[in-house]
Amino acid sequence: MFLAELSDAGERTLMLLPLGRQRRYGLRIAGFLGGEVTDYNAPLLRADFDASGFVALWPVIVRLLGGVDVFRVRRVPLHIDGVRNPVTMLENMRQTEQAHAATLTASYEEFRKQRSASMFADTRRQMRRLSERGAVTLLIDVPVAQRGTVIAGMARQKARRWHETGSRDLFAEQGYLQFYQELGAKGIDGGDILVSALFVGSELIATHWGMRYGKRFYWLMPGYQDGEWARYSAGRVLLDAVLRDCIDKGLEIFDLTAGDEAYKLQWADHTLPLYAGQQAYS
Repeated sequence: MFLAELSDAGERTLMLLPLGRQRRYGLRIAGFLGGEVTDYNAPLLRADFDASGFVALWPVIVRLLGGVDVFRVRRVPLHIDGVRNPVTMLENMRQTEQAHAATLTASYEEFRKQRSASMFADTRRQMRRLSERGAVTLLIDVPVAQRGTVIAGMARQKARRWHETGSRDLFAEQGYLQFYQELGAKGIDGGDILVSALFVGSELIATHWGMRYGKRFYWLMPGYQDGEWARYSAGRVLLDAVLRDCIDKGLEIFDLTAGDEAYKLQWADHTLPLYAGQQAYS
């Protein structure tokens, strides 16, 4: 693990670049830390950071890493809070995917009017249908004592979905569930981990593990129960409740993060281009 710091003549920190190096296929490969649990890979930048000289400084950073054959990155946002991400300026970087986000309005009613009326009508209908099955409990912020159980349920729901789509099951691998459990219990400095859940009676029907940082909320790890519950759109019901809470708390962006899942297009009003690329150094 390496943390590169770029400072100016006045010793003000301009950039912090968290990087890691691992050996794969006989190569020393450098890239951002975080792996599959990270939707966005980027340095920390001052608000007045000038990216124009970064490409010239990059060979110095590579040398400081102490031996690299390949630098490889993905899911690198073009901008970070309006500041150009300098990593996107490196050679061979190109847009390969995108994320989606919704600009939050002053009121939920205003937000609703900007989108499909039928979607919100169906969400209300599904909530009524769920109520017919039993008492519905919506927890926007699950108490810490209950979070471990909810996160474990989320992992089961998410793993099932990954198996259905032929995707990699992260929770079958060592460390991943522990990562979400520990952050859910301890939180993060400067922000909030928000674990949300929808119960019908005592049954956990929909879950979400997300993060609130500044004026932005990150919709990161949703799960939902299948089988007889699949026709109730419980995941959308929970998303609607969490988004409404974000508006009530004065947040500005509901970030649906990387991926082009159809449901994200229903809520988002803008996209965030994500870049990937690699450079060889041996």
